[in-house]
Amino acid sequence: MRAAAAMRDMVVMDVDIDSKDYVTTTPVSITQRTMNLLHKRGRGIILMHDIHKRTATMLPTLLSRLEAEGYKVVTLKFKKTEVPNTVVASADLVTIR
Repeated sequence: MRAAAAMRDMVVMDVDIDSKDYVTTTPVSITQRTMNLLHKRGRGIILMHDIHKRTATMLPTLLSRLEAEGYKVVTLKFKKTEVPNTVVASADLVTIR
């Protein structure tokens, strides 16, 4: 499957932390669960679903906590290079406010 995706200039990304924001719960619970998992791993890709209002509600709090604790939010962008299917993470493109 990864080879088929690569042939179509697609990159497979794996999630390290599932916020489980799809579970009916409060924004505070989602933030705490996500931060607990992040503390356990130390870093990673966090999965969130933008179709849920509770996710949008908790996002400013989560971003503030990430910044306060020294985590960096990066943008992952596909970039054509000599190395096929390269994903570049850039921390200078994201401003947390």
